[in-house]
Amino acid sequence: MNIKRLLLLALLSAILIISMQIGCDELVTERITIVEAGHPIANFSVSDPADGFCCAPCVVTFQDESDGPRHMYIWDFGDGVVDTEYLPADLSTYEAPTHTYNDPGRYKPALTIKDTTDGGGEDTQLNGPIIYVGIPPAEFVVEPDSGCFGSEVSFHPTQPIEIISYTWDFGDGSPLSTEAHPIHIFPDTGTYTVKLVVNDAECGQDSTTAEVVVNLCPQISIQASDSSGCAPIDITFFDGSELWGQTVISRLWEFGDGGISIERDPVHQYTTAGNYTVTLTVETDAGSTTDSFPEFISVAEATVADFDVEGDTAFCKSDFQQFQVNFINLSQGAYDSSRWDFGDGVSVLAEDPVHVYLTPGVYTCSLFAYGPCGGDTIVKDSFIFLSDTLLDANIVLDLDTTYGEPPTYPITASFFDASTLGVRMDWEFFINEVSVSTGSPTFNTTLDFGTYGVKMVVSNECGSAEDSIEVVVSPP
Repeated sequence: MNIKRLLLLALLSAILIISMQIGCDELVTERITIVEAGHPIANFSVSDPADGFCCAPCVVTFQDESDGPRHMYIWDFGDGVVDTEYLPADLSTYEAPTHTYNDPGRYKPALTIKDTTDGGGEDTQLNGPIIYVGIPPAEFVVEPDSGCFGSEVSFHPTQPIEIISYTWDFGDGSPLSTEAHPIHIFPDTGTYTVKLVVNDAECGQDSTTAEVVVNLCPQISIQASDSSGCAPIDITFFDGSELWGQTVISRLWEFGDGGISIERDPVHQYTTAGNYTVTLTVETDAGSTTDSFPEFISVAEATVADFDVEGDTAFCKSDFQQFQVNFINLSQGAYDSSRWDFGDGVSVLAEDPVHVYLTPGVYTCSLFAYGPCGGDTIVKDSFIFLSDTLLDANIVLDLDTTYGEPPTYPITASFFDASTLGVRMDWEFFINEVSVSTGSPTFNTTLDFGTYGVKMVVSNECGSAEDSIEVVVSPP
């Protein structure tokens, strides 16, 4: 027996032809119609009017935007009319139906589509466009609807369509407002009835009202254990607000440095110098009030003394020029006085002093800076050099030697500057005319048997001078 199968699928149906050869003479053919199964997804829009609004009677054209197989349409137009059609002959009638709304109102249509084949499904779109028929509803929200005397109240209409005009009556005798989103301050405490009238050029007008309650809210007042101090500092804050007999629901302190607290009388630590604005918000059963106190806390930081000079710190004394030094105060933190000691017996109180050195020498300078958070001192040893001409006669090279016990060789030799005169700033040592050390007044080495010519060259801003000795190391 031979079996041949041919399967042809179309969008809604297919034909399956099965041919069976039985024996040699008999051919059996069977035709089967297969309907495609699937899961539809319902969706629709409004094509006219595009904004979903019109005056009664209002003719609305819907547009089917569903996906998947669908053999049954159920249109629920939201006004009690439901239109159902199974396998409509004219699909366009149900893919783009029209419906007339005769009464003003707000309508929420829905569409259900079904695949009626075996294994098929259905789906309903309930969140489609809203249809507005007739006068646009006068709806609005109030922010806040209960607040404190003197606070701003915002009004926001919620119409889903464009309105020709708005008229607001705040119920307090103030002039009417024609703004779309007005902000209003009521002149006294009490309950006010606010009325909104909206007008549409085609369908007419509508109005609605809402109540706004204005309370006598807390009058914010704060105190602190300190208004200034040195970082780090702990400050206790006190809420001294006038509550008018109301019950406190919550408090929020903002200390100006990012820190907050919900306590009544909190303690807060400031760790960084600065001027801080403190804000307190108090919420009671009558409403919420916020007030800020600019630069309420002033925090200083400890003084750190430092200084430098403008230009050089080393000069060669001249009969034709003064050695004048411009000192620069680089101290950090809060300080209000600076005392300088120039190392030559002269001291002054100044910010950035200028001092003249008269006598050659090496001077150690210091600065003491003092402020509300205490003082600090910095000392710079051998900071100022006023040189004069070096003379060879004033330069003395000396030597210390060390032998082992019993005497062992090589010996340890220490060469050093034994001079007592002249300003000396740099040194270089030579052994047999070969440089062996620079920058230090002392040179240590080991010497074996032999004769050594050792020289020391000393220099300053005015020049150089030298001294030499001969060292002989011989067996005992």
